[in-house]
Amino acid sequence: VVVAVLAGCEGGEDDSNEFTGLIIDVRGRGNNVRSFTLRSGDQTYDFSIAPEVDYGFQLGHLRTHQSSLFPVRCKFERRQGRLYALEIADV
Repeated sequence: VVVAVLAGCEGGEDDSNEFTGLIIDVRGRGNNVRSFTLRSGDQTYDFSIAPEVDYGFQLGHLRTHQSSLFPVRCKFERRQGRLYALEIADV
């Protein structure tokens, strides 16, 4: 499965609320992923899955990134103190 939505850049938060990094944890069973942790540089960020978003792929694919160490770019927004993934793309 290929998820190509955005071109990559390296690490950190920018003005458009995006991080690029490695998925180090995925929570949920099968394709019913509830959240994941992304490491960008020396920081880690916990992202919740936004129930209204169609990511364009089965969320179980995030485990492939976790095991293969292929980076992703995650666009997000903050809601009540939590980070919600709006887009997740291969880099």
